[in-house]
Amino acid sequence: MEKESKTLNKINLIKNFLLSLTPDEIEPVVLFLSGKIFPDRENKSLNVSYSIIKDILNKSARQTILIKKEYTLKEIYEIFKRISSESGEGGIQNRKNILLGVFNQLTPIERDILTRIILNELRIGVSEGVVLQAIAKSSKIDLKLVKNAYMCHGNIGEIARIAITEGLVSLRKIQIKVFRPIKPMLAEMALNIKEILKEHTNNTIFEYKYDGIRVQLHKKGTKIKLFTRTLHDITNEFVSLIDNIGHKIRADSIILDGELVALDKDNRPLPFQDLMKKRNELQLSELTYTIYFFDILLVNGTTLLEKPLHFRRKKLTESINGLETAKSLISSNEIEIKKFFQDAINAGHEGIIGKRLDSIYSLGSRKKDWLKLKEEYSLDLTIIAADWGSGRRHNWLSNYHLAVRDNDEFKIVGKTFKGLTDIEFEYMTKRLLELKIQQYKHTVFVRPEIVVEVVFNEVQKSPKYECGYALRFARIKRIREDKSVDEINTLDDLKNLYQTQFKKKGKGV
Repeated sequence: MEKESKTLNKINLIKNFLLSLTPDEIEPVVLFLSGKIFPDRENKSLNVSYSIIKDILNKSARQTILIKKEYTLKEIYEIFKRISSESGEGGIQNRKNILLGVFNQLTPIERDILTRIILNELRIGVSEGVVLQAIAKSSKIDLKLVKNAYMCHGNIGEIARIAITEGLVSLRKIQIKVFRPIKPMLAEMALNIKEILKEHTNNTIFEYKYDGIRVQLHKKGTKIKLFTRTLHDITNEFVSLIDNIGHKIRADSIILDGELVALDKDNRPLPFQDLMKKRNELQLSELTYTIYFFDILLVNGTTLLEKPLHFRRKKLTESINGLETAKSLISSNEIEIKKFFQDAINAGHEGIIGKRLDSIYSLGSRKKDWLKLKEEYSLDLTIIAADWGSGRRHNWLSNYHLAVRDNDEFKIVGKTFKGLTDIEFEYMTKRLLELKIQQYKHTVFVRPEIVVEVVFNEVQKSPKYECGYALRFARIKRIREDKSVDEINTLDDLKNLYQTQFKKKGKGV
């Protein structure tokens, strides 16, 4: 009850603040409150590290300003846009110079707030969900409509401006459209086949769960774009793949949902980690790729989100010719499904995913309409701190403090130094030092931005951690660069997994 009261107070405070803003201030303010500088679908970054800020603060503290300028929030946002455009030779120095000019004009408390915004350390206990509720209250529009508009649009700041200044009619006009990426539907975890069949009342289609990059393909006319689940445009990274797709689509405009998988010379799927490594090193030509499509969200201008899955699958088949689709099985026979699961594992894939045949497509939601089943338990967690290693690992931050999300906080559930290669330890050390907040003895505390998939044997009760749970035999399976910290698993997920695993006699399929 106390937690609910605090959340309600936050919502009301933000609501009153939003209503005091001018229309052109709403977008940047809401982005800042949500822990963002730019909308997810805009591939922009300030590229300003902790060390740069530290250097600027030291210099600005030594300078005296005769004429002080007062900055508006809108002006700060425009400066951020200018900084993000600075690249190439001299880009770092130009970013420093711009920020130094701003910091010189600010009071100590303003410098502190701006630093926290830049480094995503505002830490005022506000989640994206709280901000959406505040927008709904400010505009007097149903929360479900506000959420749906945001999922279709992708810019929470712009949604806030439209809702508050233009109202319900304008908000209702926001629908999915080609070339504007949207938040994909997500799956919850299942422990076995029986759980899936029971949850879906035997009305399930099972598909292979592929180990790749979740992508949306958008096409209009001859133009095609490819977006990740984090709304980033990766079209230019997969030009040859896209060139082989366009002529196989029987629609003028379309949005498809699928998984991009890397294949070796024997046509076997490569682990996700290898795919991301090759992608980051721009060695894409060494691999071949395919996209396994499993859903269709729009065709020829008509949205299909509210249509049942069996209808969407029919439309998917009608709309593509010769493109790969997710291997599937409609069955309620456990033996048959277990064989399907094992076939997926033997083929090098992660497992299977069961989907209700009558389910609609819920943008950005993780629901039991889709239930994934893997060979081992796994959670997506964030790293909130890391310890300097010892012995062979003494030069690396290699013991990672793993956390789940609990409303507006992060709760540690264990530590691990297992799962990564030496090259990955070096890479993680560099990343973590860029995210450093402070250091205490041999532990470096960082901004929670890095997401990792962690596999483990079971969840145990543990008084060691504040959340009351710990992961047994945890190891990092992969670094999830395709996921944001907003998408990690929650403390409720952990509790549910703990309760469910001990209701069952076995943990296997």
